[in-house]
Amino acid sequence: MSLDTESRLLEIGSGPGTATQSFAELGCTIDCIEPNPNFVEIMRQRFSNNSSIRVHKSTFEEYRHTSEPVDAIIAATSFHWIDREISFAKSASLIKPSGNLVLLWNHELQPLEEDDGPISQLYQRLVPELAPIEEESQIVTKLKSISDWVRGSEYFLPPHFGFVVTSVRYTAERYIDALQSYSPYLQLDNEIKNKLFQAIFDLVKNEYGNVIDLKYITGYHIAQRT
Repeated sequence: MSLDTESRLLEIGSGPGTATQSFAELGCTIDCIEPNPNFVEIMRQRFSNNSSIRVHKSTFEEYRHTSEPVDAIIAATSFHWIDREISFAKSASLIKPSGNLVLLWNHELQPLEEDDGPISQLYQRLVPELAPIEEESQIVTKLKSISDWVRGSEYFLPPHFGFVVTSVRYTAERYIDALQSYSPYLQLDNEIKNKLFQAIFDLVKNEYGNVIDLKYITGYHIAQRT
């Protein structure tokens, strides 16, 4: 699949526009669907100078597409929230013949350190049931398994799977903000969670100079419309 300035996309669950930005840089025309009013406002401000980005406050189920069919539908960690009775059938109805459904899934951020590094030792002491670092092969296997769900659709061919590893550098504050959004941490007892976050914050702030090198793996599934 190739995208260029002539490509028309529909993005489901755009959030604050993180994934949108990458596709916007290709010059694509994008209709962005987002039900959260706060994210809608962020998106409209973020792309206020780009007439090729249109933001619609709506769920995918309620969205009414008034433009021509799109070359691809993009969903970054959002497609699983859609009613299964609607998701594939409606997506196929909005995509051109031989167009594509592109599903993106990010794994949790992981510190770039050895398995027995300072962060891992901290987890082992405070929350041994959680592991801040997983083997890349295990992560890829988990991300790839999502294609089994996509494979069952009668509206799309079996998907092509691939993955990309990205390195980033975060401050202590930004790293804690990211961790707070992950399910395993949300399920922790508040006292334990706060103690863990404070210990990570102090370590990054005092021992790492307030920056930590991290990586995350993005899996992608590209399924062509039948």
